[in-house]
Amino acid sequence: MLILVLAALGLLLLVIGVLSVRYVFKAQRTGHIPPRWGVLRAVVIGTSLSLAPISLFARYPYRDSEGKLGHVIGLPFLAAYFDSAGHDYVGGITLFATVGNAVVWLLIPWILLAVYVRLSQRNTVGA
Repeated sequence: MLILVLAALGLLLLVIGVLSVRYVFKAQRTGHIPPRWGVLRAVVIGTSLSLAPISLFARYPYRDSEGKLGHVIGLPFLAAYFDSAGHDYVGGITLFATVGNAVVWLLIPWILLAVYVRLSQRNTVGA
């Protein structure tokens, strides 16, 4: 159940992430950007580029149907599973899940930047 919830969260983050990147670039084109834009964008790009490769090492413990402890590699999408004996379970979706995980972690800083841009626009209009 946890794996399905994380996969659904991953799909949701992919959609929100793409919309956030579009929103940020639209705000930049129209000139509705917060102060220190260059620094913010550089921090977001740097953070994104560092989170994507780190996502390859995301793992968490998971108990199988028999209650034995194994490990899942990949967050939010399951890329591989290692059971309690150390056997790996990888397949055709491993590559797609790994790329999906990297893209999700690449987009998370952009989601935060889009929220910041929106809040700064709201504060500017209200002032």
